[in-house]
Amino acid sequence: MSNGSKSILGLPNMSALTWEILKQADGFSESKRICVLVPDSLSAYQIQEDLLFFAPDLESLVLPGLETDLLKNRGPSVGKRQDRLKAFHYLSSENQRPHVVLVPADSFAQRVPNISVFKSRTLAFKKGASLSRETLSEHLVRLGYIPSELVEKPGEFALRGSIVDIFSFVSEHPVRIELFDDLVQSIRSFQPDSQRRIEEKDFF
Repeated sequence: MSNGSKSILGLPNMSALTWEILKQADGFSESKRICVLVPDSLSAYQIQEDLLFFAPDLESLVLPGLETDLLKNRGPSVGKRQDRLKAFHYLSSENQRPHVVLVPADSFAQRVPNISVFKSRTLAFKKGASLSRETLSEHLVRLGYIPSELVEKPGEFALRGSIVDIFSFVSEHPVRIELFDDLVQSIRSFQPDSQRRIEEKDFF
């Protein structure tokens, strides 16, 4: 355990643990993070709902375990894989607002790559920077993204002329990158169903 770790034992239920998390999170600086080890995924999602109710501004993430059924040849659901990627993305990022990461015991026991692996595979886009469509397409495919005519769900991307649409595994909405030659001219998030613009961005 790290120097900043703290054990909390003897709490009667998950609601009591939620209140203890809220006390620990109160007054945290932007560089602080709270990782909480909980008994199982059900408890983790219950605490997440409680945190959302009592402290809507305090963002929380669940790092679920990769449950597989070898007899039915069934792997983890897309939702759980996406939750894991969000948590790893957060843990590999710096200078973010306070978050609570809830880790079920089975997830804690599973081996994962070093956090540097996630950092090295993170893509960043900046307005005015150079960007090769061909190189980007190859990189996205290597990361597991699926090429599509229109992006409708996380993990898809589309290339149409000077426009690149990407629906990141860790974003609520897809982004549209417009290029002028090999320069990023604009970046904006949009609604996948209506294609309506949501927000202009200088960086993504």
